[in-house]
Amino acid sequence: MTLTITAQGLFFTLILVLFIIITVYLVKTLKNLSQLIENINVILQENKKSIEDSLENISQITSSAKQKVEYIDKFLNFNEVATTKDGADFISIIGAILSIINELKEFWTKKSR
Repeated sequence: MTLTITAQGLFFTLILVLFIIITVYLVKTLKNLSQLIENINVILQENKKSIEDSLENISQITSSAKQKVEYIDKFLNFNEVATTKDGADFISIIGAILSIINELKEFWTKKSR
């Protein structure tokens, strides 16, 4: 039995080898793309959670600020307050304003991290 090598046989062998190499390359590329998509999905989920947390913090700060502003408004609209009580209420109003400012500062420092 003799083995003869023809140009047509070499051509088909070369085509087969190239087909295998291209197939392996495409499979590796698809695996890498799949991993990239998974990583992007994880990042999007983390960002979604971060945005939800930020919105919750904003809601809490807004609610707290609204309560304090209502307290200040109630104090300013109340005309018949004794002088000693005015001083105590004035101090508590300043405390409420400072509390709002501190909450906003804390929120923005958390957001910048």
